[in-house]
Amino acid sequence: MANILLILVAFTNAAGLTLFKKAAVKDVGILSKVFDFYFITGCSLLALSPIIMAIASRYATFSKMYCFTSLSYVFILIFARFTLKEEIDLPKILGTLLIIVGLILMQ
Repeated sequence: MANILLILVAFTNAAGLTLFKKAAVKDVGILSKVFDFYFITGCSLLALSPIIMAIASRYATFSKMYCFTSLSYVFILIFARFTLKEEIDLPKILGTLLIIVGLILMQ
């Protein structure tokens, strides 16, 4: 249960930040950005993340909880590639693999 919740925290955090980026790159005024779907959804996901973290804290140790937050980097890399069309190079892939291996070792 704890692992699923902690993965969900990382996912919602990464999705929220990705949606912020999508709103930020639009060529519109600041007021339009504030009412933009991506901005509002990103804010909602980022607000949801600590709520899920609080629920997960009942089932996981403090050190485990914050190790799982590193998964946000993994999700952000995936989201950046598919939603923002960013290039993924070898150092990014190796860094992501190190994060995943680190999480496996922490179990």
